[in-house]
Amino acid sequence: MLIVGSSLSISGQKLYMAMENLPAAAKRFQQDNHITSIPILYASDFDPEDDGVYDEALLRTSIGKKIPDKNYQGIAVIDWEDPLIGVLEKADSASNEFRTAMSKYKALLQLCKMQRPNAKWGYYGMPFTSYWDSTRVEMANRKIIALLQEVDVLLPSLYSYYPNNTPQTNNYAYVAANTRNTAQLAKALNKPFDIFIWHRYHPSNQEFGMKTIPQAEFKNWIQVMIAACKPVSLMEGIIWWGADDYYYRTGNKNLAGEVGTKNFEKYQSDLIRNYGTMCQSVLNSQ
Repeated sequence: MLIVGSSLSISGQKLYMAMENLPAAAKRFQQDNHITSIPILYASDFDPEDDGVYDEALLRTSIGKKIPDKNYQGIAVIDWEDPLIGVLEKADSASNEFRTAMSKYKALLQLCKMQRPNAKWGYYGMPFTSYWDSTRVEMANRKIIALLQEVDVLLPSLYSYYPNNTPQTNNYAYVAANTRNTAQLAKALNKPFDIFIWHRYHPSNQEFGMKTIPQAEFKNWIQVMIAACKPVSLMEGIIWWGADDYYYRTGNKNLAGEVGTKNFEKYQSDLIRNYGTMCQSVLNSQ
């Protein structure tokens, strides 16, 4: 049984950004439009070996750098995926492997809360989502209820894997089903949720990965997401993630092909302005 406190009510959705190393023009757009930056603690900030063992001293240092304000009250994201997130999603909840992973996630969360007690902490990608089988992840999310009860905000990811005109397309059904599942879970837990989105197709798609999603398609993506969580009002907004600078520097072919001979900083700033303006327009129209 889930025990919840007083009813939580949220009206209207906000646009947040979780991007590092933005060009000056993109930062100005963000500031001029009052779009809040969300800090993310990546595994490199506390588990640089990706071995499932966090370094508490490194964690404290990283929090100090990324969230210098000790009284910070906004959303704070922990992104700890390999090698343990698959254990939480797929292992038997009665197994030692699962219990060990759950214990580590809970302990890391508590350490983060000790460092920034006023922040709203959540794990990236939790609750789980699935492109093809939303029923399976409902079962997976039941297994981690004890962890979801301890976070302050739910932070599922709904990235796009296929363009709308490809044979595999299940895009809007995927968005709607997973958003509804998250909204229902948020209501049961009495917790707000924010959904991670990305303006590029996921790199697991070898053909289309890292190509920019057309604006009209991206707009529909957000509209379906918002419609699917109504009438539940616990969705705070969307967290727009991106790492174009990293993928460009590391030579991603699809991204490099889009940039071509253009100046990369101007290309990125124009993209942020165009897509950011569209995202805000959609959210403001709700």
